[in-house]
Amino acid sequence: MPENNSCQAAEFGQLIHGHLHFDGKAKTISVSAWKAVLNSAFRNIGVTDIVHKAALAESLLEHQVLQSWQTYCQTNDIAENTTFDHLVHFIMVTYDTISRPYQGLEELMVLRFRMVDDLPKFNQSFDHLVERSELPSSTDELKLNFYRSAMPAEMKPELFHTAVITLALAKNTALIFWRTCQTLCKSTEIANANDGPMPMDVDAVNNC
Repeated sequence: MPENNSCQAAEFGQLIHGHLHFDGKAKTISVSAWKAVLNSAFRNIGVTDIVHKAALAESLLEHQVLQSWQTYCQTNDIAENTTFDHLVHFIMVTYDTISRPYQGLEELMVLRFRMVDDLPKFNQSFDHLVERSELPSSTDELKLNFYRSAMPAEMKPELFHTAVITLALAKNTALIFWRTCQTLCKSTEIANANDGPMPMDVDAVNNC
């Protein structure tokens, strides 16, 4: 079996020679194209073992992606029995959406914030989508407009103020508005709780 694996590895190396290694960027090679190259090679040399497939597929990963994959295997305690399905799942989850800037742009266009959400976490998601969308650095106004569009109606007047001319100012303005609303909501909840019925004295009831 080891000898057969060695022969298949040599044949596999010849078949993929010259093919682009997967580096997580669609402009280099997409996930679907990378999978197609591998599956074609597997069929040509008759590789069916899913563990052996994973080992062979690693040779078509760029160093940084390979390191991320190996770290993932160690963290999830699957380093000894990694399968091709494990590898494909990792690649799809970790790199497929990141390597598709248009998908990031589509998500950015429909992104919406609600006042009950956590604004700092929302800002992190927004920044991630902006980065994934690969918007040019010169489109600061476009980023600001995306952010304004994502905010709820009650916050828009503050964000469309003439003084709010950058994304950083918009985020700061939104944060102040959101925190103020959070404080007011908590104060209202406390006030309503204090106005509720007096708690009943259980001992007094039992003594009646």
